[in-house]
Amino acid sequence: MTLNPVDIKKILAGLEYLDDGTRIVDLDLIWKDEKVDWPQLLDKDTRGFTKIQVSNIHRKKYWKS
Repeated sequence: MTLNPVDIKKILAGLEYLDDGTRIVDLDLIWKDEKVDWPQLLDKDTRGFTKIQVSNIHRKKYWKS
């Protein structure tokens, strides 16, 4: 399985916030001297979502409780 930088950022985004929106860590991804920003995670289904909403989506996707 090969992950591209956006896939890795999705995993990191899922780790940054708790379910209640509390930010517990700030994780940046630098790829080839460029920061991968969270808006790059948006697609047609999540356009207009906040960073916390995006984090919740990816946390639930990768870490089901």
